Amino acid sequence: MIGAIVLVPYLYLAVPPWFAATLLGLGLFSVLQVTFEPVLPGRWTSWIASVVLLGGDVAAGLRFDAPSLPFLVISYIVLVIGVVGAANLWAPSGMKARDAAVLGGALTVYDFVATSLLSTTNELIDRLHFSRSLRCSFGRRAPVNGSVEGWAICCLRRCSHS
Repeated sequence: MIGAIVLVPYLYLAVPPWFAATLLGLGLFSVLQVTFEPVLPGRWTSWIASVVLLGGDVAAGLRFDAPSLPFLVISYIVLVIGVVGAANLWAPSGMKARDAAVLGGALTVYDFVATSLLSTTNELIDRLHFSRSLRCSFGRRAPVNGSVEGWAICCLRRCSHS
């Protein structure tokens, strides 16, 4: 599994940006749809809610620009629902606690390397035209991007220089 997680960003860099964005969108759509399915009544309401949420996110990004408040509010709502849904999908997967701990540790190391030491995340942000608010760089060191760890490191470095 960790091999696939490491290779996917390079896949996104190898394919055309519209195709990478489509893959990301379909992945998020499927997580949202599966998250809403047991909660919303009716057969098609989970699909409609997922389309409305993702459509609202795209529309807000096109209408208000990426770092604007309406876009960020909608994006964070989609992100929170997606994270909760992904966690609920993983919880009953039958993964042993030891395996989850090993995967979590490996992901932590990979995330630090990919966001702090390599330019992989920068290249993804530039290629897929993600919001510039995701990126923060300091001095001559490699930029810190997208991950929670990256933002925390960036904030700590900025605070220590002020």
